[in-house]
Amino acid sequence: MSLADAIAANYERTLTQYGEWVEVSRTAGTTQQLSFRVPARARVRNYKYSPDELVGSVVQTDTRVKVLYADLIAGQFPLPVSTTDKIFVRGKEKTIIMVDNNTGRVGTTQIFVEIIAKG
Repeated sequence: MSLADAIAANYERTLTQYGEWVEVSRTAGTTQQLSFRVPARARVRNYKYSPDELVGSVVQTDTRVKVLYADLIAGQFPLPVSTTDKIFVRGKEKTIIMVDNNTGRVGTTQIFVEIIAKG
């Protein structure tokens, strides 16, 4: 087992025990709309950001969600997650304002996607 695989397995176990379920949603098409809504384990944090994290449209009341990448793949979500998608946290729809696909990597292995959402 590689280091990346070990870290991914540990993160998955941790989210299973301490995380919560969210749903990532995408609606595609104009005339005939298709909707993808995939459940995934995640770590959800509602807290104050440090001043250097307040960039662009990020404000103190936004929510940071680290979504397990393996769940998105298993649910056949059309990757990558983008700012046109929505995320449902504790049953409430939130607008995705920022997606970070780099923080959750170990080498070339994606472990989680970090999402900043508001609403």
